[in-house]
Amino acid sequence: MMEQDEIKNVVFVLGAGASKPFNFPLGNELILNIIKGINESNYNRIQETSSALHAYRNRNHAPTHYDFFQSPYSAFYSAINYSGNRSLIQDYDKKYGISLRDHKYHATFAEMLNSKTASSIDYVLNENPSYSFIGRAYIALEMLRAYRGLSDEWGTKIHPDYERYKKLAPEYPENWYISLAEFIKKLGKNTDSLKALYDRYPVRFITFNYDMSLEHYFSQFFDGEIYKNFDINQIISNIFHIYGKIDFCTIENGQHLDADKDIIKLIFSQAENVSLLRKSPDQTDEIKKIRQYITNADVICILGFAFDLENLKIIGLDKTMEEFSKNIYVHNFDNNEHISRIIRDKNNIFIKTGSIKNAFQSGFISPDICIKEPSVMPYKYRETVI
Repeated sequence: MMEQDEIKNVVFVLGAGASKPFNFPLGNELILNIIKGINESNYNRIQETSSALHAYRNRNHAPTHYDFFQSPYSAFYSAINYSGNRSLIQDYDKKYGISLRDHKYHATFAEMLNSKTASSIDYVLNENPSYSFIGRAYIALEMLRAYRGLSDEWGTKIHPDYERYKKLAPEYPENWYISLAEFIKKLGKNTDSLKALYDRYPVRFITFNYDMSLEHYFSQFFDGEIYKNFDINQIISNIFHIYGKIDFCTIENGQHLDADKDIIKLIFSQAENVSLLRKSPDQTDEIKKIRQYITNADVICILGFAFDLENLKIIGLDKTMEEFSKNIYVHNFDNNEHISRIIRDKNNIFIKTGSIKNAFQSGFISPDICIKEPSVMPYKYRETVI
């Protein structure tokens, strides 16, 4: 293993593109999914005065987990209106000053998301506090759908199986996660030195994603006999979620979703884990700590990230890109012009487009960046396309 003073302090910044290969939506896809789900659900089409709505609100049976996974939004509204959940829904209405059983409330939220000013869902929620909770609930609903796609069976258990998903999604032959896991593995060289590495100089991951797919992936990758002396929590404890984290795998632990009340409790409890930071990021100790990691980093690697200006400001990366004297590596997967425009003419930023796998294998983002200067030239002189 390399000596401690040879290893540079490296921070990875991950956007929605990092978890996209594993069924989790990009920011714009998340908004479109929610709008479509609300508008196409039976609930939104029922008129306030109709006898159908009366029957809907007084149904005496709960939708099953099968109903939920077949038609998640309709089952979600059925669960909200199920008479057995009335007390639970009233508690949330009172807590947040809202009306969850009013279909117009949901329809209005869809209209807000469809507005030209809705640059992101967190922007909409920050600007409209009375819709903050239901918006976070819809985020949790979409995350549950995505986790379900990674399940190791089509039944009711939710447990990520990435090898299975690779077979189901041949359009994603490569992904960030395997490369990041290999990065850590090669940096540590072997189990004992990996433990020593994380004891002394952890690699940190700052993610803007709600899901915990990275944690689950690392847990599977660093499992088995050869890693028995390495505590996976040393890696997981160095993964920081800017907007909070939603994890149905841990919550469910393989248990059945056999009643809609369970579904509602799951979704609502996870919704409360989502953070809204755009108006007051400075107030949280977590963000202060993350900004310090960014400031102290020798190397920053930015992957699957759309370079939203407000997100850059939250973690202090907007100033870092201007003032940072060390190296920043950016992988622009689809040669996005917005990203290129933001980082153009910054001598300390190195950029590559194209294949994820080749970017790592070519040494652009590899353990070598932790111990020596890059072999590629800054963006303003050369953009390397693989």
